Amino acid sequence: MARRQERAHFGQVIQAWLVIAVIGWAGVAQAGGNDLILYRLGECTFETVNGRDTCVSVTPDNQGFELLTRDLGLSLSPKGLSTAETIGEAGFEYAYELIFNVVDASTDYWEAAVEDEDPNDLLLVSQLHVTKGLPFSFEIGAVLSHLSDSGIWGLGAELSWAFHEDFFYPVPDLGIRGFVNHTLGASDLSLTTAGFDVLVDLPFGVNGVVQLTPYAGYNFTAVFAASRLLDASPGDPTPAVEGVDNQPSIKPEFVFEPITNVYHRGLVGVRLRYAVLNFTLETLFGDVTTVSLKLGLDF
Repeated sequence: MARRQERAHFGQVIQAWLVIAVIGWAGVAQAGGNDLILYRLGECTFETVNGRDTCVSVTPDNQGFELLTRDLGLSLSPKGLSTAETIGEAGFEYAYELIFNVVDASTDYWEAAVEDEDPNDLLLVSQLHVTKGLPFSFEIGAVLSHLSDSGIWGLGAELSWAFHEDFFYPVPDLGIRGFVNHTLGASDLSLTTAGFDVLVDLPFGVNGVVQLTPYAGYNFTAVFAASRLLDASPGDPTPAVEGVDNQPSIKPEFVFEPITNVYHRGLVGVRLRYAVLNFTLETLFGDVTTVSLKLGLDF
């Protein structure tokens, strides 16, 4: 009984520290160089109207928008950083994760879209990850992510199921994880990702003290993206009008139509567990290469 009370108290302490961390994290996450200025992905055609150069039409960079949302969607999508093996019906896990995403910052669309026009090849995303074990080898989780040097956040949820877990050792564990994530803080962008991982792992003990679990899998991610109405010439007060009597139309506003793309990536990782502590290293290979680190507490 005393041990159970001690573990319950430990869990309450961890939860309190997580609340404090979220509040502090939100306080320092301010707008920065990685915020998006999407109207720059539209090229104006200028004509002289009433003696002033005016944007009369816009040619959107649709390919640039598609690739930008691919990079951003794959970077912000929730990373499982977990094996097929679950934490058990009564288990909880709290984790802090760092996600390093490699993109091609030399492209025109990244240079145009970020606020400071000086993009970095490495997009750093931080995640707070909470997981609860459920009966029948299910888990449910919630993920809060933040893109560094920006006001862009992601709010995600996940559901995992291990359809083979420790029954016929050394047959590997097999599992699947589904996830969905919506991006917040980018006022001109609607970006949602959804997908699943299929995982296989084989845990083994080291000196009866540490559990080491290498794992591998397949990741499927769908990116759903669209823009809100954009003004390619925000500094020009001339209103948008249809041309009449041989006067040119003035149409500086445009929108990127909704797009849906799917991406396939492979993943490998390893988890090291000692008592209630676990450390995980995972790499995703594909259109955006991702290296992730996780420090977790499960009990």
